[in-house]
Formats: sequence, structure tokens, C-alpha cells
Amino acid sequence: MIDDLDFLIRYRFVRPISRSYESVCFALSPDEAKQRSRWSANVSVRFMATLYQACVLSAQGKGPVNPPSHHDFKRPCTHMFPHELQSKIPTMLLMLAGIYEGAVAGEAKHALVESLGAVEYLAQYRLIVCEDKGFRVLLGPRIEYVVPYTHAREFTGFVLPGTILFVDTRSGRYLTLDPLAIWHRNPRSPFGHMYILRRVEGTTGHYIEDGIAGCPSMTSEITATPHSGILKVPPDVLRSLYSPSLRFHDGERIDGLYRINGIIWRGGASDIYVASRLKDKIPVVLKTFESDDGRFDANYWHFVNEERLSMSVKHEGIVKPAKRVIAGYGTIYEQQYIANGSLQDLLNANGVLSPAIAQDIAIKLLDILHACHISLVVHNDIKPDNILFGDDGSLRLIDFGIAQQIKPHQEKLRYGSPPGSRRYMAPEIMQGGFPSIQSDIFSAGVVLAQMLSSTLPGSPEELQHIRGIPYEFSGFLRRCLAGGAHERFDSAREAAAYLRNIWVRPARCIALDIEGTLVDNSYEVHPRPGLGKFITFCMENFKRVFVYTTVGEAESRRVFELLAGHGEIPESFLDRYEYVMWDPETGGPFKDLRRCLVPLESNCIVDDSPLVIPEDQTHRWVRVREFNEVRTPDRGLFLAMEEIRKMFAMP
Repeated sequence: MIDDLDFLIRYRFVRPISRSYESVCFALSPDEAKQRSRWSANVSVRFMATLYQACVLSAQGKGPVNPPSHHDFKRPCTHMFPHELQSKIPTMLLMLAGIYEGAVAGEAKHALVESLGAVEYLAQYRLIVCEDKGFRVLLGPRIEYVVPYTHAREFTGFVLPGTILFVDTRSGRYLTLDPLAIWHRNPRSPFGHMYILRRVEGTTGHYIEDGIAGCPSMTSEITATPHSGILKVPPDVLRSLYSPSLRFHDGERIDGLYRINGIIWRGGASDIYVASRLKDKIPVVLKTFESDDGRFDANYWHFVNEERLSMSVKHEGIVKPAKRVIAGYGTIYEQQYIANGSLQDLLNANGVLSPAIAQDIAIKLLDILHACHISLVVHNDIKPDNILFGDDGSLRLIDFGIAQQIKPHQEKLRYGSPPGSRRYMAPEIMQGGFPSIQSDIFSAGVVLAQMLSSTLPGSPEELQHIRGIPYEFSGFLRRCLAGGAHERFDSAREAAAYLRNIWVRPARCIALDIEGTLVDNSYEVHPRPGLGKFITFCMENFKRVFVYTTVGEAESRRVFELLAGHGEIPESFLDRYEYVMWDPETGGPFKDLRRCLVPLESNCIVDDSPLVIPEDQTHRWVRVREFNEVRTPDRGLFLAMEEIRKMFAMP
């Protein structure tokens, strides 16, 4: 049975909270879940503090603008909006965030859900961006839609375009959040970015995209002051601000069959809703494909094809849609609800995956593909978006919209037929050939390479230039990605059997800062005591050693050459370390370990500054005191080695 609170937090809470909560859902270990739950709690506290401070500034008409924090709740405010904020922030949320002391009982994610349940009222409000031609609604983590309003320009006379509004769609009351939260959107992108103030320097605000792993940043001048008012728009516009004007609306009951929880995805071929069947309370997904006037659109044949071909495959890993015709609502497709998200979601949250996890996923995928192929069905669109996870860790394959029946000796071009997703397609499909077992195997190989390295190779030659793929997988991937279909595995079962026999030893990795951590600075280059022993320790115990620093690549090289020339570090280190490209101005102020393109759980970072460590990765941080601050005999690197041994359970 679907958990309504889980749905509300994930799909209907304000965007920073819903996005950070999703990251918790895709954690790969209890330690990751605990750390991300703490980060999500901090994101939630900051957003609620943003609302509180905006209310204070709106009531005063002016005042000092500070980075939102729980301290805002100490400021008096008589005009609270929403009024539920008067009950302050739940204590458990503050404890989970580490702001209040106290142990949180039970699983971290469960405690997070329970504490966010106390602010369930947030799901009744919407974040809306004012635009010249209407209002852009930010619905949950990944839906944006525009509600056209011909009189929007009159409204924007006192609310500037691009301003974020927190809106009660029942009454029309709103609160502007600029300059505490600002909006940026590239006109060429369908999605925008919401940033929350984290630091003030004079009249310049430094903003972080809260809720996003890695936390991109931007700066903007602080000029506006929050204010409140009433959206004087017709009732139908308010309804559209709460729920988009599509086939179904949030909370709607459909012909005694379903209760609609709400839309969760708008795709090129369909809109996807989560609903509960009223007769048995089982959660399902509803997919629609008709145009607004009820006629079948050009995508209808995808659904006919999907129902017909998926039903012909006998495997529990196939998600099979079934057509339903509902009086007054037209034709829809119902299918099983898979709550744990897609492989693409998992990759977005974690970067690359460990060899063991990637191998397990690939084997399960190949087992499902074998069931398809013996049923004479080629999926033809294998990619992470179409691979879902069940509650028990099982795999589910969706979207047979462009699948094909296997027809022996058919190699002619398929005029006008969508070929699939370009970067996952076999070369013969790119040239117009007919899909085959081997073209599905090619796509599965690309997916495995992506899980291991975040790179999508198109040939065995490209594999040679990808550092992150363990060599144990190279033979398997060369066969999957061979240019000729006849050079690949004969069947998905054969490919799975080959993959099962691969064993990869987990590889430890480490990332090192330079200034303040290894040396005092890049100009004087005074080595920290024990630097030579520490570098030797890293080289002996870690397969890959990264240098992750604000110092440029050429300057970093000069520093290490100077140290090696003076005998402070082994000269062989010059050939071992890998420089991580990072520009704080464009990539954000945090050293996101995902940029190393190795599994998070196999990596750690040694750094002196807490300001550069993402909140969701502090458990992978080995802290040393800033070299120039040390007044006593310095043992920073020796202590770091002990902490590293504990982190990796090294003898």
C-alpha cells in the first residue's frame, strides 16, 4: 500500500526538501542513509527558516538579511505565513540535523519521515516563479509547468519576473522569497534552479542550490525585500497552481476505481500519475497519452505496442501495462507502481556504483532480456531511465513502446521508426538496421560501463580511454560493444553467465587537498611534518590517489615536483596522482567526491577546511587542522593516517 506521507514528502513538498529526501531514498548503505538524512534535515530547517525570515522582513518592510538558519525562529513575528510556522521547527528535525543534542532513535530515514510528518502542511503550498506570461509552478522534485495568465504583466508591476513566491493556492496569499531564495533558469533548459542564501559579503549574497547533491552555487546582489500579498487571479488559475490542468488532479477519485495521488512525471509520450485502486488499496501507475481534446495523439501506437509485447514476455521483472477505458476520462494504461525509482535516479544520487552493485544490476538486466528474447521480443530502448528497482532489490524493466518482434533475416531499414536512445544504440541501429538480440546486448554493455565510470562508450576502442572501469570487466565489455553484431554474445544468458564469473576486489581511493593540508601554501611550499610518510602510506594502500584542490593543475604539478626534488615525497608520486578538475566559480564551492568518478563508499577526502565539504559527504572527510594555525608540534598527517585506517577498517 502506498505511503501517502512518503508520497507527499517526495513529490509534493517544496523542491529543496523533496530533492534532498530523494537522495536519502537512493542511499546505498546505512551510513549513507544516516548522513543524507542529516543533510536533508538541515535542508528542511533552512527552508523553513527562509520562510520565517521572509515573514519578519515582510512585516518590518526592511531589516538585515542573513543566511536562513534555526536562529531566525528567535526573532519575533506577529504576521506569520503560513500560520503553522508559529509551532516552530519540530525538535526531532533539529536533533536529526545535529543542531540540538540528543540521540535519534531507530533508522535515520524513518526518523526523518516522522519529523517531516509534523510539517505536512508544506504540501498544501506551492513554490511559484513569476514570469511575464504567467506563473511557473515547481511541483516536487522534477516537474515544472507554466500556468498562462494574460494579466500577469499587471501583476509583475510589483512582483518582478523571476521572483519566487510561496503561495497558498486556497486563498491566493503569497510571500516573496527574494533575496533569501532566488531563481535562475537558462531559457534553453526546461528546468530552472532555486538557490538559498548561505553567505553575505557586503551587498553580495552567495547562494547554494539546496537539496541538490554537490550543491551548485551562484552570487547575486542583495537588493529586494520580501513582501506578502494576495494573488488576484480567477479561481481556475488558483486550482491550476495547485495541480496542473491535465487529465487528473491531486486527490481526485475516478469513477469509483482510483484515488489520484498526483502526477510525478511529464514525458514526451505520456503523463504519469500515481494512484491507489479503491477496491484493494494497491498503488498503481496511470499513464495517459491522449491530447487535451481526447483524441489519440501520435504516441498512441507506443502504448498499443507496449501492452502487446510486454504481455508476451513471461518474467516477473517485466512491468506490464493494461489498457483501461474509463467513462468520462478516456483511455489510460495502468501498471505496477515501483516506488524505489530508476537506475538513472540512483546514478544521479551516487555518481558511479561499486563493481559489485553494478555487476548485480547488469546480471539481473540480462536475465530479464533473455526472457524477452526467447519470447521473440527485442526491447530496443535499454537505458537507466527504463530500469526500476522493487522494494526487495529486484529489477523491473519498463517501456516496450518501441520494442520489436524478432524476425529472422530481417535487416532492412525501418523507415520512420524511432530507433531508441541514441547514446545507447548499437552502431547497426544507428545505420538503420533492424533491432536484434545483439543490439540489446550492446545497450546493456553501455549501461554497465556507465554504472562503473559515468561514461557511455560506443566501441571497444573508447573503452581503452576510460580509467574508472576495472580491467576485470574489459573482456566482457569488449564483446558487448563490438562493432559487428556477430562478434557479440550469442544470447543474453551467455552474457550473464560470463559476467557471473567475474570477481573484482574493491579498490580504495583517496583525495588530497594541497594548501593548508599537505603544505602551508603553493608559494613557500613548506611541507607538513610527516608528509613523505603520509604520501607513501597513500601510495601503498590506495589504488587511486586524487589531488582535489583550488590550486590549478599546472601549479599543483610545480608544487609536487618541488617537493620531490627536495626529497620530501617519493618521485614516483608524480606519475601516480590524478588531478580532479574543479572550478569553484562554475562548479560550486564544494569538493563533491562524485567528481572523482569512483564509488563514494570507496573514497575519502583529506582536507583542512570544513567549508568545502558537502553536507551529505562529511562522513567521508578526514579532517586535519589548517597547517598555518597549528601552534604545537604538528601531528596532523599522523593522526589522519589513523583515522583513515579506521574508516577503511585497515590493519
